[in-house]
Amino acid sequence: MKVSVPATTANLGPGYDCLGMALSVRCEVEVEPSADWSIEHVGRFRPGSDEPDAILDAAKKVSDRPLSLVVDNAIPIGKGLGSSAAALVAGVAAGLLGSTGEATPDRVFRIAADMEGHPEQVAAAVYGGRRLLPAEGEPLRLPVHPSI
Repeated sequence: MKVSVPATTANLGPGYDCLGMALSVRCEVEVEPSADWSIEHVGRFRPGSDEPDAILDAAKKVSDRPLSLVVDNAIPIGKGLGSSAAALVAGVAAGLLGSTGEATPDRVFRIAADMEGHPEQVAAAVYGGRRLLPAEGEPLRLPVHPSI
């Protein structure tokens, strides 16, 4: 099974903490059931050896069984492209897929938004496109001009 999550950008114009947009760069995770938890980073961008692994941590929080994860991350870490939100979304989706076989966007959004301090980036990472996160209710899709 494979999970693919886009990078995001947020705080667009007046949309501080409520507007996010998905970008074309992605973090991909292959997930399989396993006897023990394992994670391998094969992509260009990976967490430092002394840093916690957000993908693995998120997967462990939602999965009731051990999984093997292979991460190919093309999102630069710590550069303002939503790498934290993408890691959480990828981990939650991989954990749900690996344990239950089902990871609906709404469920992934609810779980990851509770874990991440920037739900507007989580919304863009889960649903794609440009998303407005109202104070109450579900994220709203906003059209993106074709020239962007």
